[in-house]
Amino acid sequence: ELPHLDTITGVADPGQVQGSEIVMRVPPLPERPFDSASHAPALHPQQRVTKPAQQQFEIIGVLSKLYVLMENAKGLVLVDQHAAHERVLFEELRRRMEQQGVPTQKLLLPQTFDVLPRDADWIEQNLSVLQKMGIGIESFGPDTFKIDSLPSFLDVSDAAQFMRKVIDDLKSASNSASPMRLGEEMIAKSVCRHAVKANDPLRYREVEKLIRDLLDCDLPYCCPHGRPTMIQISLAELEKKFGRKI
Repeated sequence: ELPHLDTITGVADPGQVQGSEIVMRVPPLPERPFDSASHAPALHPQQRVTKPAQQQFEIIGVLSKLYVLMENAKGLVLVDQHAAHERVLFEELRRRMEQQGVPTQKLLLPQTFDVLPRDADWIEQNLSVLQKMGIGIESFGPDTFKIDSLPSFLDVSDAAQFMRKVIDDLKSASNSASPMRLGEEMIAKSVCRHAVKANDPLRYREVEKLIRDLLDCDLPYCCPHGRPTMIQISLAELEKKFGRKI
């Protein structure tokens, strides 16, 4: 099971987030990370964000049990706690998949399924990659395979049907697609139900760790689905809203 913030922190703290208790040094936000007409792509398997010089952020509270409020030199920063946790979990599982494979769960009853010869060839060529994705699959005769385990973060009732869909998805994808990319898409779809939700009250240390983990991600400014994890509201924008500047 994926870690929740409660288990990640490992520290009991009865207090909720109140006031500004800590100053953190994290990378600055881009000037305009997102706008209504353009969102970041959902997945960036090879992209890495170069972390710029750090600046100070100060956590000042949580709005509506969803948005972490922080202050920096440019103004106000709002972080969506759900989108942020999705990004953290996504990169953690992707890292596991790239290094030693994702956590798996044994099926109560292994399932066998038959495929077309051309699909059997594809599976045979990609067995090691599929196993890194957490799919326990092996040959079980001519054009027949056995599945005995699946990624623990998936909720699958029919393993054979799931495997056929994996094959179909990959074959219908673009030429640049790969089993590893498909594994990323599986992770992206699953982390939503494991991440903290709106209205989930977080203790201060949980918020602090979430922000630190987020800014340590390769792509911290959007969730795996492409939605922004944080936005910057500049002092100039606030002054304009309050009629201090024209």
